[in-house]
Amino acid sequence: MKITVPALLRIKPNALEKVGKYLCALDIDHVAVLYADGLSTQLHEQVESSCRQWKRTITAVQTVTSNETRVLFDLSLNLPENTGGLMVLGGGRAIDAGKYLSHMLQIPLLVCPTIVSNDGVASPFSSLLFDGVKRTVRTRLPAGIVVDTAIVAQAPVQFYYSGVGDLVSNLTAIADWKAAYHHHGLYVDDFAVSVSQTAAENFIHSPETSPIDYACLRTLANGLILSGIAMEVAGSSRPASGSEHLISHAYDTLPESQASLHGLQVGVAAYAVSAIQEKTHKQVRQCLLDSGFVDYMKHHPLSKQAFLTAVQKAPRMKENFYTLLSESDSMAALLDFVHRDALLNEMLAE
Repeated sequence: MKITVPALLRIKPNALEKVGKYLCALDIDHVAVLYADGLSTQLHEQVESSCRQWKRTITAVQTVTSNETRVLFDLSLNLPENTGGLMVLGGGRAIDAGKYLSHMLQIPLLVCPTIVSNDGVASPFSSLLFDGVKRTVRTRLPAGIVVDTAIVAQAPVQFYYSGVGDLVSNLTAIADWKAAYHHHGLYVDDFAVSVSQTAAENFIHSPETSPIDYACLRTLANGLILSGIAMEVAGSSRPASGSEHLISHAYDTLPESQASLHGLQVGVAAYAVSAIQEKTHKQVRQCLLDSGFVDYMKHHPLSKQAFLTAVQKAPRMKENFYTLLSESDSMAALLDFVHRDALLNEMLAE
């Protein structure tokens, strides 16, 4: 199996000032720049100046307003024929769109995340809409990733805690993957496990846990990027997605659920699931407490009733995807834990 990884990775303050230099390093010219909604007015002057300094030609500037595949297909048709690469600046939806366009057009992509809310930056998958129905499809990894921590530090704090929740869930995902091996003989890629686990533990043991600390943001961003690469190594989402992600996906489908970021839902679910896995619980619990995740969720709780329904619905969210919740006794134990655990109930609202 051929594994591709980004050839360039920069995570530091004011990295965006050198984006033209990074395009040169990747041998990308005649680049179409894609912005998340609202970002072009904030960042384009800086991007344009850097590209001009390094003699990189910008062929088009587009705002990504939708991840509907038909809209993205039309966008691709409107790009100049001499476009030799893409650069995308923004969050998850814009990055997913950029990866999809890069895959469709077979041209390299430089990703510049402005938030660190999930592990999709370097994952081989994109979440897209097909006629209004959300689907996850295989796409290509970026050729390069540039994270300007000075920009990320200005993002609303919920994105930081979403990233924390998504990263710490690597531990529960790995435990579910190993359980699938013991119960059904599912192949476990040891290197992918090591990359994913190291990504999470580097953040867990980080001395700084602040959404405005550059070193902390570097550790978080690096961990989320490594999580994506672990999925590329494994050829599946298993290194970073287990029963906690199934609960989040189920939560999203419920009309009574309260709108919340994916990583926040995953973090709460990982805390709950880790109690059933037992071996992961101490690390997950301590990380969510030390990082401030629990305190944030106390003021922005999920719906308890929707969460309970999501737990029961989770095993049906993905066919032939074994997790501990596939076992009736584990399901019963988790539902009991949701009802009685005091810390979890601070993150859930009646």
